[in-house]
Amino acid sequence: MKIISFAQDGNFRSTIPNIKIDGSDIAQVCHANLLGVTISQDLTWNKHVDNIVKKAGKRLYMLYQLKRAGITQKDLVSVYVSVVRPVLKVCMSCMAH
Repeated sequence: MKIISFAQDGNFRSTIPNIKIDGSDIAQVCHANLLGVTISQDLTWNKHVDNIVKKAGKRLYMLYQLKRAGITQKDLVSVYVSVVRPVLKVCMSCMAH
């Protein structure tokens, strides 16, 4: 497991002491969601992309169901623009760099 440390002295630490709150240890995790962006311990985008694809797939299925129900193309485009596309654009500017 890689450890990310923002120590004040600038030295990288391969291990950090356990952090306790009210006598209970805080668990170390492999990935965390912070403001809609999934940050992995290895600093890759794989987990974030998987989450976005899963969320967009569910919304695209809803769009498919609306089409089967006979909704007009204009309304389908409106649903796509307001419901599906924002999910796909989350953190897009961060991932481009």
